[in-house]
Amino acid sequence: MLNPVYANTTSSGSTTKKKHTKKHKVKHARKSRNYMEGQASFYAPKFNGRKMANGDRYWDDIYSAAHAKLPLGTKLKVTNIDDDSDNGKVLYVEVTDRMSSHSKYILDLSPAAAKYLNGSGRGLRVKLQIVNNAEFESHDMNRDDLQKASN
Repeated sequence: MLNPVYANTTSSGSTTKKKHTKKHKVKHARKSRNYMEGQASFYAPKFNGRKMANGDRYWDDIYSAAHAKLPLGTKLKVTNIDDDSDNGKVLYVEVTDRMSSHSKYILDLSPAAAKYLNGSGRGLRVKLQIVNNAEFESHDMNRDDLQKASN
């Protein structure tokens, strides 16, 4: 095995050879969390009727969400963990749009979703968990609400 050798220039202009002796630290893999916690914000009314990143139109009475990095179509379980409101309320929603990756928020919710979670105008502290299709379909909030409205 070859050791790297580096040339150093001294103040007198001569060069000396010095072996690289820096030891590399071994980074231990951390267990990854299967959830994210942070502040959620709400869509502004001006976006009503505009196209989202997935091509569908955004309507503020349908549960939808925007995330900066999760793939479109990702199914999420959103839990209200805010101290000021009903702690533990759960909503299942699909990522249908993009938000700024520079935002201090981890999720943008539609007003209907925010109202369901008892969010106020200042935002809401939430816990996000990615769920599989079977769990999402068994809790499809939009389908349940549309069925209630048609009865």
